[in-house]
Amino acid sequence: MAQPEIKNSALPELLEKMVAARQLSAPDAQSLARLVRGGSSALIRSEEDVLRWLAKEYGVPFNS
Repeated sequence: MAQPEIKNSALPELLEKMVAARQLSAPDAQSLARLVRGGSSALIRSEEDVLRWLAKEYGVPFNS
């Protein structure tokens, strides 16, 4: 099932939910938010995109 697309303005809410669900650590959420604000990672549109970034960050495979 495809993840709904989110706008970057909704990203903080998504990151908060993912931290609360223990899908993402708070430091990782802060790092990703800084990248998005800096324009380095404008392709974050869904939870799946966040998880792909996280897998790349830690050098682990990602399977959707």
